[in-house]
Formats: sequence, structure tokens, C-alpha cells
Amino acid sequence: LVLVTPQSQTQCGSVAWVLVEMQQKYPERLIVTCFIGGSTMDIPRSILRKAGMPEYPYPTQAVKALGLLKPQTYQEVVPHAPQQPMAIRDGLSSPIETNAILSILKIPHPRSAVAMDLRTLGFAVETIGYPLAMKVCGVVHKSDQGGVILNINDENEALEAYKQIATISSIVEVQQMIRSATKTSELIIGCTRDPTFGPVIMVGAGGKYANYIKDVSFELILGYNKNIAHEQLKKLNIYKILQGVRNEPPSAISDVVDCMVTIALFFADNIAVRELDINPLLVFDKNNGICAVDTKILTKN
Repeated sequence: LVLVTPQSQTQCGSVAWVLVEMQQKYPERLIVTCFIGGSTMDIPRSILRKAGMPEYPYPTQAVKALGLLKPQTYQEVVPHAPQQPMAIRDGLSSPIETNAILSILKIPHPRSAVAMDLRTLGFAVETIGYPLAMKVCGVVHKSDQGGVILNINDENEALEAYKQIATISSIVEVQQMIRSATKTSELIIGCTRDPTFGPVIMVGAGGKYANYIKDVSFELILGYNKNIAHEQLKKLNIYKILQGVRNEPPSAISDVVDCMVTIALFFADNIAVRELDINPLLVFDKNNGICAVDTKILTKN
């Protein structure tokens, strides 16, 4: 938690930029900020908001948010009653917020940073390293709008990719490009709140064609556990591929099941989250685990 008050020798805008750079350098750490000073802090608070960093005008709000942010512990069965909600802002969560949540849940994900201009782009690229990917922020269906560019390998490619995506939004996520020499499958895991049946979890064949393939299975989260998750996974056509075909090794099925239960637990606990999906969840062979490459979290009041 960083508290800043207006002082004659303090350059609050510079402080905000330093915090953005620190958050990008250490994406697994959640930095919550509080710039006290009303309208005199509009510029630094605007810098933090554009970077997707949590910022509050008063210390009490910041401390309350941190108090609500609690680590999730694995439980075999998801509790029937939701616990305290997580402190996430309304709407579509930023990459920094999403990565912080995935880190708390211990779900593997790529390193990433946020770029808002050429200055922060250079820092982000230096922090992540090549090869990398770039994604537009604040857009739900990124690929449909040309907001995803993969396999960026040098400075020139990075600059061209940033310029292209910046025509959609000035805020761009710079992400580690995940490449694997081993078997790789793509899944989608999603949760929503049905007005009749309550929290529901979905799993299916993932990637950009997920909506067209429609190889999916749904389950209620009430009473959800590892056995139910595994049976749900077995209903998919892609499960045969996960088991191993044509002399391929079996995939990390147990890691997928653990991820499904963890996501269900998080969703049941945090009633402020109205929608969540991971697509794609890359699934490697059983010795190399999984990786949540793109995660969307939508929240409500």
C-alpha cells in the first residue's frame, strides 16, 4: 500500500510513473495506491488508472480493499455459502489485477506488463523479453478486432505491433510468448451466474474457434469437487486427445482438474465477480502442466 500526500518537494506525477514501472517489473505483487490531495492529484491518479492499477482517494478505502483481498486455499468441496468478495473494481479487470488474482490462486500464467506510450513500451519489452505477444486492453473479444499480435521477436516488430494495436486502444498488454516443444492443447474454462440455478462452470475445447466448435460441458458449482470436475472433463470430445492419441503422451489432466476446482472456488467465494473465463488455457503434457494465457474477469457493483 503506497500513500502519497502533496509536499512542496514531491513530484507526484513522477511517483506515479515509478509505481507503474515497479508494477510492471514485479507483476506478481499487487500495489494499491492512495494519492491524498483531491484535485491536486488528478494527474498522478490518471496515470495509475490508465495503467490499470488500483487507486483510491482515501486511505480507509484502500485499507478496506486490501482487507477484502484474501488468499484462496484449496478445498476439496466448494462451500455452499459465498464468503467475502474480492476487492476488484467494477467492469472488466485490467491485466495487472487479473495477474494478481491468478498469482493468488496459484494458476500459472505468462509474465506481462502494460504499455501506454513508447516510454512504457520500452520498459515493458525490457522487462518481459522476447519472444512476446501484444494484446489490446479493455476489449472483450480482442482477436475479432485485430487486437492480438503473436510471435514478436525484435524491437522493430514490437514497435509496429504496438502502433497497430494502439489504433484500437492506447493501453496495450505486453505478454511473454508461451512456446512449447511438447504436446499442447487448448481449453476454455468459464463461470457465470445463472438467475435460476446460480453459479455455473463451463469447460470446453478452447482457442479462437471455441464458439464454433462448441465442444463444451456445464456443471453447477454447488457441491463442485475434483471428482465432478474430472467427470465433466470426460464429457468433452477433446478429452480423448488429452488422454493421448497417435503415440502422444497424456496431457496434464490432473492440473486441469485442479484449475477447474480452484476457479469454481474463487467464483463461489467472490460474488462481485459476475463472469470469468480463461481462453485459452494451454495444456501441455503431464510433466509440463498448464498455462492461463488469456483471462477475462467481469465484475459488478
